[in-house]
Amino acid sequence: MAIQAPALRDGPLGLPDFHVGDELVEAGPGTAVLVPRGTPHSYWNARPEPARYLLVMTPRIQRLVQELHAPGAADYAAIFQAHERASLTRAAPSQG
Repeated sequence: MAIQAPALRDGPLGLPDFHVGDELVEAGPGTAVLVPRGTPHSYWNARPEPARYLLVMTPRIQRLVQELHAPGAADYAAIFQAHERASLTRAAPSQG
């Protein structure tokens, strides 16, 4: 299972601009937001004050995020497709 679970530490984060799928989530201090696998999401600090948060993700999702944010990355659809193919290959049961 691949999840991202940001937990807000200090300050406002994306009030009210934390999007999980079609839902707007107001994330104040102490808030935790679970993003299920495959759910489009975005978040940012909409205020001038700094915000700190803890982002928990699996190593697989960390690799995907790194690839999406790599210098020169432009074909996001291809990155997602390669990520899914690699996930399916790793998840396939061994035969033998």
